[in-house]
Order: sequence, then C-alpha cells, then structure tokens
Amino acid sequence: MLRIGTANFYTQSASTMDQNQAALNKTQQELASGLQYQTPADNPGQAANIDALQTLQSQLGQYLKNIQTASGQLSSVDTTLGSITNTVQSIRSLVVQAGDGTLTQANRQAIATQMTQQMNALLGLMNSKNTLGQYMFGGSQAAVPPYASGANGVYAYQGNQVQSVSALSDQVQVPTTLDGSSIFDAIPAVSKTFMTTASSSNTGNPPGIISAGTVTDQTTFDANYPSNYKIVFNPSSASTPPGLQNFSVYNADSGHPVLQNITYSAGASINFNGLSVSISGNPAVGDAFIVHSSPNQSLLTTVQNAIQGFNSLSNSSADSATLSTLIANTLGNLDHAVASISEAQAQIGAAQNTTSEAQTVNASVTLSVTGTLSNLTNVDYAQASSQLSLQQTVLQASQQSFVRIAGLSLFTYMGTTGG
Repeated sequence: MLRIGTANFYTQSASTMDQNQAALNKTQQELASGLQYQTPADNPGQAANIDALQTLQSQLGQYLKNIQTASGQLSSVDTTLGSITNTVQSIRSLVVQAGDGTLTQANRQAIATQMTQQMNALLGLMNSKNTLGQYMFGGSQAAVPPYASGANGVYAYQGNQVQSVSALSDQVQVPTTLDGSSIFDAIPAVSKTFMTTASSSNTGNPPGIISAGTVTDQTTFDANYPSNYKIVFNPSSASTPPGLQNFSVYNADSGHPVLQNITYSAGASINFNGLSVSISGNPAVGDAFIVHSSPNQSLLTTVQNAIQGFNSLSNSSADSATLSTLIANTLGNLDHAVASISEAQAQIGAAQNTTSEAQTVNASVTLSVTGTLSNLTNVDYAQASSQLSLQQTVLQASQQSFVRIAGLSLFTYMGTTGG
C-alpha cells in the first residue's frame, strides 16, 4: 500500500498549483498583449521563423518604397521625353516654313530667332531633374547639368554612360535616369558630318577656340570620309614671310599634310576637303585642334546649324542650293532625333510595366507574409478565452482540493466518528 507523507503531499500540491497558476498567467498575458509568445524563449523554433519572416517583411517594405519612388521618377522622364518630342516637332515646323521659296533672308532670320527660343526650351528639358533632384539625362552624374555650351558655342554632354537604377526586388531593377548622349547625340546623320575639339594640352592665352564648322561640299567630304584631321600651330619662323602666326592641317590617320604653313587670321574660314571651320583667340605654338569625322550628329548641333544657316544664307543662286540641302538634311536629322527619343520612351515604358508588375507581386507576397506572421504570433482570442476559463477552473479545483485534503487527519476522523 502506497503511503504519501504529509511533507510530500504539501510539495506536490504546491507544485501543481504553481503550474496551474503559471499557465493561467501566461494565457492572461497572451490575451492582454495579443501575442502568442512574449519572449523567444517561449518557443525558440517558432521565434526563428518569426524573425526570418519579419526580416522579409522589412525588405518588402523597402522594395515597396523603391517601387513607388521609381514609378514617380519614370513618369517624370516619360513626360519630359514627350515634351522634348513636341519641341522638336515645333522646330521641324519652323524648318519647313523656312523652306518657302518666297521668303526673304530677313524672314528666315525671324524664323531663326523663333528656333533659338525653341532650342533654349529644348536645352532646359534636356537638363531636367527628376523628383529626387537628379538630372534625368546625365546617367548617374547627378551634380552637373548634362548639357552645357563650350567656348566654341557647341553644346557638349557632361554626364556619363551609367544609368542610375532602383531595386524593386532581389532580382528586378529598373533604370531611373538615362544616358542623354545615347538619346540626343548618337543620332545617325542624314549626311556624313564631323565634330571639332581643342586639345586639352593647349596653352594659348586667350585660348584658341575652334568653331563647330560646316560641310561646304558634301561630295568632296564624302570622298574623303572617314578622315580625321589635326590643325597644328607652327613656329612663326615657318610662315612666309617669317614672323607670322601660322598653322598646318594634317590627316590625323595617315599623318599626310593637307594644308601647310597657312597664315593665321582669327575667325577666318579654314577650308579643306569639303569642310569649313574657323579658329579664334591666340593659339600658342604647338596648340592643336581636332576635326573628327562622324556618322552621327547631335540634336542640338542640328538645330544650331539650321539657325546659323537661316541667319547667314541669302537668296543668291549659290546660297539657295546650300539652303535647300540644309533644310533637307535638317528635316531628316530631326526625324532621326524623334525616332531616337521614341526608343528611349519605349525603354521607359517597359520599365514602367516592370514597376507595375513588381508592385503587384510585392503586394501579394506582403499579404502572404503578413498572414503567416499573424498566424504565428497573434492570439486566437476565442481559443485563448476558452483556455483561460478552463485554467481558472482547474486552478480553483486544485486549491479547493488542497484545502479539503490538508484539513484531514486521524484525530479529525476519530473526532467525527466518536461518541
């Protein structure tokens, strides 16, 4: 027969009541906080799962912010590209108007004035900033306007070829800025052309400045294409007579001379192989200027060349032929520019679609993660309330039974049964 000592009975009863009280307290805490677990120690395995899901939830929240920001940036770029297209079309209409054979040179000069205003508007759009204050068309170069006029009046790209991107998920990114040079500069020209630059090592004071130049004889220029040229200033002893500033022109690819020891006159035309440029300033001996053959012509250069032609060409027979060629080339180049801008808009449109899809996926995954976290962490109030009621009953029963049993003894039993 098993005999339970009084001390053992008290220990076991106290332990049971402590356990029942602890379980009741835990359920009360869960109901008060709304959480199944108060500390990771309550369920270490479940805590690890919850921590992983909370990390994922935080990442999804950051991606959602990226999506919303990128959406605004892309919308700004798309709107700006549309405005640039409209401006180019307005300039094109002015060029068509300039082709009216009944116009005088003064009429064309008035059109050139309107085109200058449109070009300034175009430049402003190409230097637009997005909602974060970044230049839209400067690549990842955010601090410098993409386009600025050089000393020779030619607009040069100052950005880079690296697009800024925004991460929409672990594996999806979209561009939020564009490389303006690939949109507005790398435009196939209707006719072969060239670009000019001054060597960075020139020392003239004031520095020599080379003009953008023009093709004066397309047939001759094409016959020598592609050729690059270098204009180099010689010692004054090479001039005839000696003592004058002079220069020579070389084919930069072969080194062969094209023009030699030509007396320099600031601003005078330098004509060779179907092209014409001019140099101003005070070039030093050894200063060099480069003429690069190019299949492309930038949008701003196309507009500048048209403005220059409309301002300078008269109604003479010779100028009329040049004017006709200028107008035809300008219209073709502007059409190519519109096509290039349309390609950029298509890229932005694809990025906008990607952003919309990423937002849909993000919302779906976020909903799933939130639901799973809720199941793992939040209390089922109906179940917990029922459990609390049961635990209260069990605790009360254990306390009452302890009181009843603790009050029993042999003497008490004898006292209740004796005479």
